[in-house]
Amino acid sequence: MCGYAHAGSGNTHSPISNYDSLLPERNYGSVRAGMFLEVLDAENNFKQSGNMQKTMMKLYRIAGMKKAFRSNTLGTRILLDIANISTRLKMYSQAMKCYSQAIRIKREKGLSEYLDVKPATDTTNDVRLIMADSLEITSYASVLITASLPIQSHDIQNSFLDGKTALAYAIILHVKQPIYGKRKAFYHINNVGHTFITLVKLNDDNSSVSRSFGFYPAKKNFLSATPVHPGDQAVIRDDALHPWDETVAKFISEKKFNRILANLEKFSCTRYNLNRKNCTDFGLSEALIAGIEIKETSGKWPLGKGNNPANAGQSLLEKKYENVDTEFPEIFPINESQVVFEDLN
Repeated sequence: MCGYAHAGSGNTHSPISNYDSLLPERNYGSVRAGMFLEVLDAENNFKQSGNMQKTMMKLYRIAGMKKAFRSNTLGTRILLDIANISTRLKMYSQAMKCYSQAIRIKREKGLSEYLDVKPATDTTNDVRLIMADSLEITSYASVLITASLPIQSHDIQNSFLDGKTALAYAIILHVKQPIYGKRKAFYHINNVGHTFITLVKLNDDNSSVSRSFGFYPAKKNFLSATPVHPGDQAVIRDDALHPWDETVAKFISEKKFNRILANLEKFSCTRYNLNRKNCTDFGLSEALIAGIEIKETSGKWPLGKGNNPANAGQSLLEKKYENVDTEFPEIFPINESQVVFEDLN
């Protein structure tokens, strides 16, 4: 996995907050039941303490047990929990790897029930996928949030040209609201929030590339990109360490992945405008290419109006979005300030 940035039809967007019953499968066995209780204990400890490193290490230990993935229900739950914590640690490639495996297990389980045969799940790959060096987890958790530095769009595009065969492509939309949980477009003078995206390429050799970036005003002078002077030169910045309040992630086709990169290039050659071409306009346009449609993203401010992080983030919180991509119907929302371990639909 690379460093931070260096390298279905119908409505399927509503996640199931509660997992399956602890004993839904035949011949579950006391060993796996004990593992499930350990997973529940890790989840509850995280909800109480918020200690991501401790929770991740406990989940890795459970995942490393020989029988951890013998149960579809338990295996999926472990993967989804690790994906949840990985996203919070900004380990976005790791998160999407776990989501990918969780989807595969779910589909194999559905196929086996339909055909009345036992799925041939490759548990070796599951364990290899999610086991990471504890030092890596510590390093991600201890990195200080720093300013997002300018980056050229072609550098982002070239990072994905690694000469390796891709197994999957994914996008994550991130939103940082000015005030969490409120549709208030700004807070004080300069806190207007931010919207940005992460692109992930998962390769067949278990390596990956992850780049996080957003659309910004260059701020050549104090009044640029303000209600008084809404226009400004534009710049793309590296947002690998940028905080967020809400995210929504999904897998996409290679074709859509390339269209998203092309849209990035288009935005990098245009001017920033607070009212009609801002960071949220950029993020929403990229999400729309991926098949994510978000409602009620616009609001007003003195002398202007338009899409903004406050409204876009609140719509994610209120689940006012839809995945219209039938090729990849699964969607994965996480809210930084709400500790909820979600399940697949």
